[in-house]
Amino acid sequence: MSALKLAFLAALFLSASTASVSAEDPNDLMQQVTELRSAVNALREDTTNLRGTASLLSRLLVPVGTVVAFAGNVEQIPENWRWCDGSEVSRLDYPALFAAIKTLWGGDGEPMFRVPDLQGRFLRGSDLLSSNDRTKWRDPDRDARKDQAGNTVGNLTGSVQDDATSLPKKPFHTQGGGHTHAVGAHFVQLKFGEGGVSSPLVPPAGHQLSGGEHDHTFGGGDAESRPKNVYVTWIIRVR
Repeated sequence: MSALKLAFLAALFLSASTASVSAEDPNDLMQQVTELRSAVNALREDTTNLRGTASLLSRLLVPVGTVVAFAGNVEQIPENWRWCDGSEVSRLDYPALFAAIKTLWGGDGEPMFRVPDLQGRFLRGSDLLSSNDRTKWRDPDRDARKDQAGNTVGNLTGSVQDDATSLPKKPFHTQGGGHTHAVGAHFVQLKFGEGGVSSPLVPPAGHQLSGGEHDHTFGGGDAESRPKNVYVTWIIRVR
């Protein structure tokens, strides 16, 4: 039960008690009822002001546009927050959110714009290092990042990257077991006197003839490269 309800019930109780004592004087009773009503209205106003102050303090501590990991399901998202599912919303309904994120995540702002779509995504901090030395960038492909529509926009908040695999720092080793390559025998003409005969040239004992340049195809692999992970629900403060 809220504090306002408790105060109101207490006022009613006091009113009933006072009425039983002062019922002989109607003027005094009306005065007491009026004072109680004023007290309840003042308490209601104070509660409204307190809620407004709490709301303002909450926005200062957690600004609109803040994204956090929520451990509950979508159905349990708290008030003033939205699921980061890429939904299109109106700036007329969410003016504070539009002021914070503009159209970085899609839409044209006239009046629709999109909340971030973070479903199945890892988040990465913007690489704003100003060095011209690409090797010092933490995101070496930052200039090739794309917006939600697939346009190359470079190093901007809201941009995305597709899957990629870097060269390993340590070489891979394959273990396919010992094997040989079958090749045909080469023939040369060995001249013995007037006639001459053909004789196959075979490699010396313990050696194999090379089969020339060739490739080996190895199977295996997964659908993506990823670290160990756990699902959360990304949500954004909208009011």
